[in-house]
Amino acid sequence: MWILRLAILLFFPTLVWAGLTANPETGRLDRCITVEEADGSPSMQGCQTLKVTNTTLTDNADGTFTVTTGGGGGNSFETIAVPAGANTVADSSTDTLTLTETTFLTLTGTAATDTIDITQVTTDLGTDGLIAADAVALATDTTGAYVAGITGGAGITSTGGGAENATVTLTTDSTEAAFLAAGALTCGASTAGKAQIHTTPLQYCDNAATPALQYAAYGSSTGVATSATILATARTIGGTSFDGSANIAIGALTSTNVGATTSLEFLGVISNETGTGALTFATDPVFSTSVQIPNGTAPTVDAAGEVAVDTTDDQFSYFGGAKRTVSYKHRKCGLFENLVAADDNILFFNFQNAGTVVAVSCRSSGFTTQPVIQFEDDVTPTSIGAPTAVTCDATSGTAWTAISSNNAFVAGEAIRFDNTAASAPITGTQALICLAYTDDAQ
Repeated sequence: MWILRLAILLFFPTLVWAGLTANPETGRLDRCITVEEADGSPSMQGCQTLKVTNTTLTDNADGTFTVTTGGGGGNSFETIAVPAGANTVADSSTDTLTLTETTFLTLTGTAATDTIDITQVTTDLGTDGLIAADAVALATDTTGAYVAGITGGAGITSTGGGAENATVTLTTDSTEAAFLAAGALTCGASTAGKAQIHTTPLQYCDNAATPALQYAAYGSSTGVATSATILATARTIGGTSFDGSANIAIGALTSTNVGATTSLEFLGVISNETGTGALTFATDPVFSTSVQIPNGTAPTVDAAGEVAVDTTDDQFSYFGGAKRTVSYKHRKCGLFENLVAADDNILFFNFQNAGTVVAVSCRSSGFTTQPVIQFEDDVTPTSIGAPTAVTCDATSGTAWTAISSNNAFVAGEAIRFDNTAASAPITGTQALICLAYTDDAQ
């Protein structure tokens, strides 16, 4: 019997008998073996003693035997099964298994300790293995995102939810007593638009920058109040405070309590007002002070009964059958023939009321030497002026000469003139002498 001892550190798949050969050392026919790998490449031949470790020796009953090893020591795996893709199978005893990492894992090997560290490099997973907060955007990174459920408050019922793509329905029960509340609704910075039904009354927070508590008015579906007590805030009617608790009495008509600004608005307030645009007063109205009538530059006066003051030249305009104008100035003229130098103190006009001479003129005809007219009062006498004298002129359209001093006359005082020039010829001549004056306020 031969003793076969096979000592190997690496994998040798199968050993078979190759037959008898001469022992090269002894020259005798000894039983010898050939140790070869499964691919037929011999690795050892001769009549030697082989010692094996961690092997299984099997007699094949055909003159051969098989030695099966179990690796370098202890148990080992030839095939690594995976749930997806192909299983990993060792092709030889020296085959290398390569581990690869995904985008959020890092594999680090340490030869000294024969260890492999698997490190997570994403924050989406916590150290406890759970998905981190806000790691997944619902309805974007997930399919069928859903809320587990919604709980309804008083008077509100929630149905649905708790499943993927579920529809949540909220319904209210208008008859639910718990939906009502007592007391005042509290309004604050975050309550804009908040409403709550109270037993007395409906309350809500307005949309102001700082929301304030408001109360909805009681009323029908058409907005008509069904009941009321007093106004929360009193109002003024015709100048009188009114809160709804009692009637108010409006006294004499004033601009405050009438509130009318046009003739049409006065219709119905004043008994004889027509409301057609012209305000009609009662017979013989009495005004305690002055009355302002329309005035301005060239005011429109184009209908019967209209009046206005034209401030362009201080004229009073009115419309009767047509537009008329009344000037504040009066004019007096006298025609004098054959004036000579000796004509002095010729009376011209007597003032009934106090007045003021504002302008004079002299239009002549037939003179070769023009008269020079000097006006004066018949009391002092004092020459009026300036200027103090006016030279007559035969030119048509001669302008009037304004008088600005010594030109005031009292009631009953007369004005006269002197001819201070040796006018000629002394026959066949005429002089039209005029003055303009105003009545002083009495």
